[in-house]
Amino acid sequence: HRADSNLQCAGAKPCFVGVECSNAFPGYECGPCPAGYTGTATSGLGLAQANARPQVCHDIDECHDGKNGGCVDNSICINTKGSFQCGPCGDGFVGDQRVGCRRGHGCSGAHRAPCNEQGVCVTTDNGSTSCQVNAAW
Repeated sequence: HRADSNLQCAGAKPCFVGVECSNAFPGYECGPCPAGYTGTATSGLGLAQANARPQVCHDIDECHDGKNGGCVDNSICINTKGSFQCGPCGDGFVGDQRVGCRRGHGCSGAHRAPCNEQGVCVTTDNGSTSCQVNAAW
């Protein structure tokens, strides 16, 4: 029955992707779910159980933790498998993850050209806008 024990991990692959499967005699054991996932460590006995009851780990959506995943307020949190990323400021806000996101329009969208033809709209780090005059004018 030692061969059957080895087949549980190698053949049935009962553990979640990336989780270590240990052949325990008799039976098998799956380690804990990886970081960014929730679920339980599992164990079993025999190929039938290994095939019928694989370990299930669910992605944690860090963006819906009530704290926007730790991203700055008014920014976009992007959930990824096992992790998350902080994105740009949301619609109607300017800035970034470094300086924060505050209400404003910057130099985009309908406010793309608030300057005359001799100037270029520039959005500063704090989200305010100004017109920079061409040096040749």
